[in-house]
Order: sequence, then structure tokens, then C-alpha cells
Amino acid sequence: MKIAAVVILYNPTDSTLQNIESYSEVISKTYVFDNTEEGALIRDKLSALPGIEYNHNGKNEGLPKRLNEAAHLAIRDGFNWLLTMDQDSSFAKGLFTKYAACCEGFYGKEEVAMFGTTYEKNETTP
Repeated sequence: MKIAAVVILYNPTDSTLQNIESYSEVISKTYVFDNTEEGALIRDKLSALPGIEYNHNGKNEGLPKRLNEAAHLAIRDGFNWLLTMDQDSSFAKGLFTKYAACCEGFYGKEEVAMFGTTYEKNETTP
């Protein structure tokens, strides 16, 4: 099961970088699309992470276009699945590996279009 990830940024912060790190270490490729018009604020920090493909053209072209672009890139690069993440979402340490194992072991996964997760609020969630 080859999984790539995509995250679309808009005015990212340092916590965005930490969120991406929560899954990028176990994902071989993460497509990052920065929809911030004025500049690539965390590009240098992101480039230090393994497997990041950073995309920024100075335009906010919305989520659907960027998700489609990421899907095309993932197919081009031979991935079977695409993890879509918000810039403010993350996995607790070690949890993504368990999530991927559940998806991998799911009977009939060849017929599945999308797997989801449950949502939990924590003390940092507004």
C-alpha cells in the first residue's frame, strides 16, 4: 500500500510545520500546496523535511484544484492512496502507522474510495 499525502496551506504558522511532521516521517511523499499569495513563509523549514514536494505559485486557487493536482501527481508517482490533511490537523505520535495498518488490513479495500477518522477535541482545539 503506497500512500502519499497532500496538505494545502494558507498563511501557515510554525504549528503547521509540526502538524505536517506528525505524518511526513512515515509518508514517502507529501505534496504541499501553499495558497498564500504573498509568499512561501515556511518553504525553507518544509524543505528540511524528507519527501516534501513544495508547490507555490503566488495564487490562492482553492482546495478542489489543489487536491486534483495532488491526485494527478500521486498517480504519476505510482501511489495507490492519497492522505488529505488540513494544515491544522495532525496525528498523535505513532497513530498514523496504526491508521495505515487498519486501512491495509481492511477486507475489500480495493473497492473503497475513502477511509476516514474520528475527530477528538484536545486542549489546543478551539
